[in-house]
This record gives sequence, C-alpha cells and structure tokens, in this order.
Amino acid sequence: MAVMLGLEALEGVLGMRDAIDLLEEASSHEAAGKTFTSPRLNTVFEGGWMRMMFAADYESGYCATKAYHMIEGVGVRYVVSLYCLQDGELLACLDGRLITDLRTGAASGVIARKVRAPDPVSVGLIGSGHQSRMQLESLASVYRVESAAVYSPTASHREAFAREGKPLSRTLHGGATGVRLTEGSSLRRCVAAAPQRSSTMAYLVSTCPPNLWRMADSTFSAKVCSWRDRKRV
Repeated sequence: MAVMLGLEALEGVLGMRDAIDLLEEASSHEAAGKTFTSPRLNTVFEGGWMRMMFAADYESGYCATKAYHMIEGVGVRYVVSLYCLQDGELLACLDGRLITDLRTGAASGVIARKVRAPDPVSVGLIGSGHQSRMQLESLASVYRVESAAVYSPTASHREAFAREGKPLSRTLHGGATGVRLTEGSSLRRCVAAAPQRSSTMAYLVSTCPPNLWRMADSTFSAKVCSWRDRKRV
C-alpha cells in the first residue's frame, strides 16, 4: 500500500547533509550511466502552468515522477510519486516542495565538497528569496561558515532575511548552531562584509532578475565564484 506524506510529515525527517549525501550518490550513479531522466513536459493553461518529469535510478532500484504547477495568485505546488522499478509498484506520494528545496540547495553542497576552502568561510548572498536560505544552509553544512551578508535591491527584503535567518534552524558543519548574518546595502558592501581572513563565496541565485546579474558581473573580484543554473558565469 502506498504511503501518503504531506509537508508537515516530511519536515525534519531529511536534513541538508542527508540531501547532499543522497544527491552525491545519485550523481555517481548518473556518471556510471545507471540513471535515466526524461525531457521535461511544459504546458501552459489559462491561469497557470504545469511541468512534469520522470527519472529512474537503476542502481537503487527506484523511479519517480515529479509534477508541479502554478496557479496565478496562489503559487506553486509540487507532488512526487515514488515507484519500485522491479514491479512498478507505487510506493509513496509525497509533497514535493521540501524535496525540491533540499535538492536545489544540496547541488551546491555536492560541488562545495570538491572545493577546499580555508576556515572560516564567509558567504555573500545575492538575492533574499527562499532559495538563498537553502544555499546558505548547504554551504554551512560543508564549510565552517562564520558570517554571511545578503543583498537585495529591496531594503525591507534583505533586512527581513538577515533578521529572520539567524540563527539557522539546523545544526551546521562542525557542530555550529548559527551564522552571523547581516544585510549589505550594496553588492560591494555585501562582498566586503566578509572578514579579511575568510574565504569569500558569492552565490547568485538563478531567480535573481537580470539587472542583478549585470551588477554582480561588474562588481565581484576574480576570487569570487558565481554560478547560475550549475554553470559558472
């Protein structure tokens, strides 16, 4: 019998470090040619849109579908269906929002594990949306993050992010329980907020508007690494 799990049932079950471990394992399966990912179906309807995907991990023995849709004025909802590859049995239907958030953040954590950085690390966050929080949590699960500065062109957004985001809710790398989080009134101040003894990393979240990308491109020094949709820019 399939299990039905809503968002509340999933919260706290899987942490960022767990997500990084699982995604790293799945990536190794993909590198070995033991996975399949379908093209994404995109369709638009009056008042919203729908996107659907399918993926199989032959090594683990599971496959899944993910569907998410947007209704104007309401927002986006996600659902994941998990199947057994051996007999096709439906094992679970899950609310997909938390899984999506963790997976997106964990992708940065997988890469961060391959990039050595001297402790402590300071982070510059460009954009104050929800995914910025996941990116910070991902880095703080790998590195000993001492401080972070966030920039948003909307002052109230960055101030709220800095106020509400400290301390981070989950236990971080090395047993730390919080990160000193401040807001930067400009991109330059956001980057400069990092202590001189720290390595500085800036993450440009892919949902940033184009003007932020242009501003960031002309602001950051060569030592700052920037990614958009997994590609270095």
